[in-house]
Amino acid sequence: MAVGLCFLRQKEDGTWEGDGELRGWTEFGDLQDVYLARGGPLFIYFREDEYEFDLDTGEPPYPVKVSEDLARTLLDWIERERVKALAVLREIADEEVEPYTHSVKRLLEKFLEEGYAVLVSP
Repeated sequence: MAVGLCFLRQKEDGTWEGDGELRGWTEFGDLQDVYLARGGPLFIYFREDEYEFDLDTGEPPYPVKVSEDLARTLLDWIERERVKALAVLREIADEEVEPYTHSVKRLLEKFLEEGYAVLVSP
């Protein structure tokens, strides 16, 4: 079973851009269990009907159409939760989680460092 991870951020001109990946549910879920136990803020879930990637533009980050409601949620999450989410992930030592979760942890850290919100589609 897979989980979709989507990374979205607003550009200076007010448009949105992003990227995404499918990962194994166990890979993401096992990391998320440790992350949440450490007090990590919830990612944004079940909003996949409110955004659409334009994949015909070449390489990521891709342009993304985002609903107004989701845009407000994303901006709020980025402002209130992104820095804490990144800090909690960085507190998790590789030895605390299974080796198969390391790549998804690095992926989340990379996008959070770059100012993205994290959306999850189980």
